[in-house]
Amino acid sequence: MDDILSEAKTTGEFEGSVEDVRATSLCLSAEPEKVTLDHSSGAFTKLAIFHVDRGCSFESSAESTLAIIQTSAPKDTDIEGGDKSIARSGFYISKNKILGRFLVLFAERKYRLSPEEETNTANRIDYDPLGLMVLTRPNTGKNPCEKATDDLVRKYRLVASIDKIRHYLENEFTKDNIVKIMIEKHKVFSTMWEETYNNSNKFSSEVGLAARKSKLGIMTGSVLHCLPALEVSVASRKLSERSLKIVRVEISSTGERFVGMRYPVDDAALVNLRGTMTTLNAARSGNSSSSSIDETPDPVQMKSVSWLTSRPKTMKNFFKTVDSTTPAKRKATSSTNTLSNKMTAATALRKTKGAGKAKAITAFFTPTGKF
Repeated sequence: MDDILSEAKTTGEFEGSVEDVRATSLCLSAEPEKVTLDHSSGAFTKLAIFHVDRGCSFESSAESTLAIIQTSAPKDTDIEGGDKSIARSGFYISKNKILGRFLVLFAERKYRLSPEEETNTANRIDYDPLGLMVLTRPNTGKNPCEKATDDLVRKYRLVASIDKIRHYLENEFTKDNIVKIMIEKHKVFSTMWEETYNNSNKFSSEVGLAARKSKLGIMTGSVLHCLPALEVSVASRKLSERSLKIVRVEISSTGERFVGMRYPVDDAALVNLRGTMTTLNAARSGNSSSSSIDETPDPVQMKSVSWLTSRPKTMKNFFKTVDSTTPAKRKATSSTNTLSNKMTAATALRKTKGAGKAKAITAFFTPTGKF
């Protein structure tokens, strides 16, 4: 547990309740809109809308390749030549069309061992038994969820590994040279990457192609005073939008940071938000109708107190036994009385004849003397 906490603090994931929004480009679409005022502190509650671009150009993928090459083994040895049980880092293309398109990506090993450790298979099993790969796509960027080696090689084939790219270059390793050599050696692949990157430059998705851009809204400033109203305003939304998570955002160009509560920003959500905030402001200023006022608490109800303080009913005390000295009172009908009288007479007759004793089972098998 100490190792897990230490790693989480190192990677900035220790505060699990706060989500950091990461993207290639993140900018503020307009000045934050003031939606309400916290009268107790005088602070405003603001709605900030951001444009998020997750796309990764072919030049950016070449930078990732260059970073691996520059921090790896010398030129005379392979970067990933030791363990063959895990997929190679490099460029991949899908073996079949997925939703009508061939998909391209860059895959990188999540755990990178030294050449000496790579030769020992036990080290790989201890560190990474599934052979996890970190994927980067042209339209969605780096995926936070890794893919196991078996899943990757079953659906994708390797176009160019980092060892192959380094062999192509041999001498001068730069980002521009990697792009140039990929265009020269694998023109179809590089063209597909750029087409995917350019065609996804919008806010709406297509079949088989997720959009690069999206809108992100957060409620920032003083939020706790209107949290119940915000929860009511998203009560009819889908489950992912009803969860008002705390997120952190950093603008790419200026480094300015925002912290707030995630909120949907489509037209219907904004109309509902403004209507809810108008009702809330009217209720707190005393100008609302009787259905939107802050009511005083009701007096204590003794019936509720008695119910709360009494022992709960269980199967045992619900069917409690009745004292034999106190006969049960019930209203008997005439048919019930007649039946009771007959049963009493029959009981008395059995007692007089000595039939009150229960017969043993052997009494039913007494010999009769007849054969």
